[in-house]
Amino acid sequence: MKKIQKKLSVVLAVMMVLCMFTALPFSASAAEKTSTNKISVTSNVTDPVSYEYNANTKQVVVTYNLQAKNMILNTQGTLSYDSSVLKLASTNTRNTDFPVFKDTIVWNKTLKNEVLFNCSSLDLYNFKQKSVYCTFTFDVVGSGDTTVDLDVEVLTGTMADSYDDLFNGKDVDITYVNKYGSEKADGAVFTAEAVLVQGEEPTTAPQPTTATQPTTVTQPTTAPATKPTQPATQPTKPVGETTLNFVVPKTVSSPKCWDDGIYLAYSNKYAINTFTKIQLTKTTDFLTPDLKTDKLTAGTYALYTVTLSKEQAEAVSKAIYVVLVNKSNTYKTYVSSKYNLLKAPTGTYSADYNTAKTSLANLNDCTFIMNGEVTTGTSIDGYGTYTGYWTKCTTVYAVAPASTKWKNCWNQGVYIGYSNDYKIGSFNKIKMTRTSTYADVDSKTSQLVSGTYPVYTVTLTEDQVAAIDASTYVIFENASGTYRTYINGKYSVMKAPAGKEYSSEYTKTKAKLADRAKNTFVICDGISTGSSIEGYGTFTGYWSTSEVKIVESTATLYCVFPAPVKGKTAMDKGVYLAYGSSNSPADLTKIEMKKTADKYTPSLKTKALVGGKYSVYSVTLNSDQIEAIDNAKNVVFCNSKGNFRTLLSPGYNVLNAKSGSYSATYNKGTFTTADHNGETFVVCDSKVTGSSTDGYGMFLGYWNLGEK
Repeated sequence: MKKIQKKLSVVLAVMMVLCMFTALPFSASAAEKTSTNKISVTSNVTDPVSYEYNANTKQVVVTYNLQAKNMILNTQGTLSYDSSVLKLASTNTRNTDFPVFKDTIVWNKTLKNEVLFNCSSLDLYNFKQKSVYCTFTFDVVGSGDTTVDLDVEVLTGTMADSYDDLFNGKDVDITYVNKYGSEKADGAVFTAEAVLVQGEEPTTAPQPTTATQPTTVTQPTTAPATKPTQPATQPTKPVGETTLNFVVPKTVSSPKCWDDGIYLAYSNKYAINTFTKIQLTKTTDFLTPDLKTDKLTAGTYALYTVTLSKEQAEAVSKAIYVVLVNKSNTYKTYVSSKYNLLKAPTGTYSADYNTAKTSLANLNDCTFIMNGEVTTGTSIDGYGTYTGYWTKCTTVYAVAPASTKWKNCWNQGVYIGYSNDYKIGSFNKIKMTRTSTYADVDSKTSQLVSGTYPVYTVTLTEDQVAAIDASTYVIFENASGTYRTYINGKYSVMKAPAGKEYSSEYTKTKAKLADRAKNTFVICDGISTGSSIEGYGTFTGYWSTSEVKIVESTATLYCVFPAPVKGKTAMDKGVYLAYGSSNSPADLTKIEMKKTADKYTPSLKTKALVGGKYSVYSVTLNSDQIEAIDNAKNVVFCNSKGNFRTLLSPGYNVLNAKSGSYSATYNKGTFTTADHNGETFVVCDSKVTGSSTDGYGMFLGYWNLGEK
């Protein structure tokens, strides 16, 4: 798969670069208020332009345009701004901000003062006519001179004009911009502009105060004309704003009920169609809440967030009814003045709500977790019966290098475990979520494999934090507990050193978990005795205080599905990844895989499949798809009709197939999509019994370990 992996490796390389550099908040110089305010639009690939704005300016729309001689393969950049003057408007989405890149963009707009983004596609992007590279709408929330700056770090073109051309001898990359190298080519021109919105209507063709001429990327400016400087103190959130977070588990009866969107809604009238709704934004944090009802599906859930303006916060505070609701208004928390979200208990879940509302100021940055049902439980499962509680959350990260001998020891994930008993079976375990952020660590021992490793994240509630802080033993471990940090009061990870680099000296006193917020625990050494069998409970580590930026999770899976002997045309309409809770293939959600130019000849174990060279299919999944697949009972590879497929049974979920070589016995437990990122599933056998008609839903297979 050299060609296809070469192209797709660009995505990973770009994402590694994106998550390794340190965040640097930018701001305009702190200027005293004058009658004239200026906004400068700058970039390393354009000349700067400036516009005057005043107290009547409500919004600023900043646009960077691109015209390129050739098709574009990938790009990466950082947009910096001063959040004390400008705030990203709620209307910014992938499709509006990146009209050419659209849903292929991986971005993080939740960071203070900047937006990070990158994308790559084998379908290529067309900028041969001048088109919008990116455009952002800002609400004006402050005053004074300010700067919006775009740093284009990577822009790669290609001689190919289409997906097919990439595999017909035209796959020659053209480096237009590479901040991390010296090679550059002519043929890409950027321009910058802005539109000021006065009240409801934009001003007519605002004239920039400095002349603008398109500049080629071969001679980028080394610095904006007015270099943004870091203020003495970090910009603060505008007065009156309140940030609230939410975790919404899925219902057992309708697991897709929140897929159309999650909203914070409020009203002084009971009728749900009278509610004002504010959509929540998904973050890169994940929680595993302790649920109090069996009508919600246990598991790991994304945290959603919303920042309310002063006016919105006042309206929510005054409302009689405040709920969480989906777009169709079908699923919601209980609509009742008694169960107004602002009356929900704090710290720990209780079905008894408070009689008085908690002020939004006291709930700022807290997280509401939908958890139990109302005591009556009289309504149909999931229809407006749910309650919850508010909690302060703490997020930590971990990096777990593989053992030299057991390179797949973390395949089922990393867990944080805690107990007051030395026995491994007594530990409470909370699974961490694997991200698409990667880090290089110095393992310090031959027992660990050096290289680039995925970062795992976990966000913990107050109850979970209190339990960990009170435990004698705190460890990081794999699913079976076989590979772990050392179980010893002296080597509790809460006594591990913290800093920029490894130290083997543990402290005598435990740190609080809150002191390690956004720190990364790095497993990087064995204990000094080294007396135990390699890798079995002997590892130590440290808390890295270096900043880590978590990017949206993606995963790319490959599949080779040879044609069945009695159905040689069964795969002619493509290969699909399908998942769901049903045992009927017609009821599964199918995602079409893309046929690549690579061919593969697998070692087949049955005459039910035709030998020969077979096409490799690929699919790149976003975080929502990954979450849905990981939570599905059944995951299969199949043809378009679903009648030729891998075995449709929870015991043969393809995520649990063996890795490295074929085995008719699948793993027990739950492997995740991320565990197979970059790997190829090879369909290569029929079910052991062989009792069914040739090939109908009976195939097994294995994961061929590919380069990630």
